[in-house]
Amino acid sequence: MNNVNNVMNINLNSVFFSMKYEIQAILRAGGGAIVNVASVFSSKALPQRAAYTASKHGVIGLSKTAAHDYADQNIRINVLAPGVIETPMVDAGGEEAVHIARSIPLGRMGKPEEVAKVIAMLLSDDASYMTGAHVVVDGGFLI
Repeated sequence: MNNVNNVMNINLNSVFFSMKYEIQAILRAGGGAIVNVASVFSSKALPQRAAYTASKHGVIGLSKTAAHDYADQNIRINVLAPGVIETPMVDAGGEEAVHIARSIPLGRMGKPEEVAKVIAMLLSDDASYMTGAHVVVDGGFLI
């Protein structure tokens, strides 16, 4: 059970407590945007990883609720759901990560800078009419 608590604390509770303080600061500034990061497994089950899957689903629910609650106060909140991205965590996933990567229609893992560019766009005025969105950046993994 300790592992479940750790996963929920890292993946979901941290987002809740971060937003608690981010929103107060953004309200004082007169508005702004938040992008929370979930995972493609916020839309699809990751077998044998119930806590991970549940925590990432929770990030979407939490973000959508906050987006609704604060839209009239000039705060936009969106979620980015990356797929398999070239990171040390994915590298540590070994054969499981390689197997998942093989199923990506674009034929490769994503690069961190590809995810960063989408986050930057969501935080910019180019996304001024987006709130409560769940944006997937996964090379086609979910299609």
